[in-house]
Amino acid sequence: MTCNKCGIRVHRACIIPKLNPKLIEATTYMCSTCKTTKEKTTVASLSQEIKTFASNQPSLKLPRGIEIGHVNVRDLKSKSKFDDIKWALNKYEFDVLALPETWLTDSTPDAELAIPGFQIIRNDRSGIKSWRTRGGGIVIYVRVKYNVQLREHLLKNTAKCVKLSIQCDEMKEILILAIY
Repeated sequence: MTCNKCGIRVHRACIIPKLNPKLIEATTYMCSTCKTTKEKTTVASLSQEIKTFASNQPSLKLPRGIEIGHVNVRDLKSKSKFDDIKWALNKYEFDVLALPETWLTDSTPDAELAIPGFQIIRNDRSGIKSWRTRGGGIVIYVRVKYNVQLREHLLKNTAKCVKLSIQCDEMKEILILAIY
């Protein structure tokens, strides 16, 4: 048989040992070198066609929902965790990010935890006197474009949850409950 592309000749029995001899004559053949080259070229050209098609399309902005995240931070002020949270809020474009297990007390001012473009809602654990009794507490960051209402009637005397509602423009009110 002869390769249809490069003309190299190969023995039929080596290529298709159990094929009916009548079908061999009608079969087109391409050697493995030419097949590999063709596959690479096809994939590359298809990839280029997709890129060209995508670049010629008008920009389409689809409405998106609210991005909500939850991360157990286990001591928000330790090491670089606060910097990591700031990075994640901007990188992943969260609208709301709940952080339980902050280990914060009322001695930490909101200004120390402020992130531009976000409101902060806190419920710290009170009465922590030593490192052995630390733990608990919740912080929720919400983008400033949302109107936030704290639903305190369900929070009485606990630092284990925060319930709030958020609303923006014409959207319906969304209730968010973060529980530790």
